[in-house]
Amino acid sequence: ATDYTLYGLSPATSYSITISMATDAGYGPKVYTSTTTYPTLYVEIKKIESQSVNIIWNHDSRISHYEIQWSDSQQEMVNSSGVAHFNLINLLPSTNYNVTVKRYFPHGKVEWSEPRNLITLADVPGPVRNITSSNHTSTSFILHWLSPNTDNGPIRKYQIDLLGEL
Repeated sequence: ATDYTLYGLSPATSYSITISMATDAGYGPKVYTSTTTYPTLYVEIKKIESQSVNIIWNHDSRISHYEIQWSDSQQEMVNSSGVAHFNLINLLPSTNYNVTVKRYFPHGKVEWSEPRNLITLADVPGPVRNITSSNHTSTSFILHWLSPNTDNGPIRKYQIDLLGEL
C-alpha cells in the first residue's frame, strides 16, 4: 500500500480526489474518490457553578469516543465519554481550571481541543473558628477568630451582630 498525507486542508470540507499512477509509458486510468475532513474540535463552557461545570463540544458520528481532561493547580482528572457533553462535578469553588477534550478517530489518531480556561463561582464560606475575646474594659473588648477551613472564595466582608444583656 502507498500512503500520502495531504496537509493544509480546510476543516469540515468535502474533497473530490483523483489518483493515477505513471510509468515510463505514461499515466494509467484515473480513479476517483471523495472524502470529508473532520470539523475543528470546539469546546464550549455552558454552565459554571461553584462546584460543577457543564461543557459541550461539536460531535461527529465518525468519532469513536472522547476523553475529557480538567485540572487545577493541584490535581488532574480524566474521564471518557461517547457523547458530546460532560458535567464536571466535585470541583472547588472559586478555582481556576483548564479543560481540554481529546477525540479518537477510527483510524487510531487523536486530536486535542484548544484548552479552555474557566473559574468556578464562589460559594458561601464555612464558619469562622476559635472565637475568643480579650482586652476587656467597661466599654469594649477585642474579638479574635480564625478564618474558616474552607473560604470558598475571597472573603469580602464580615458581619458581627452584638446583643447586650445586663
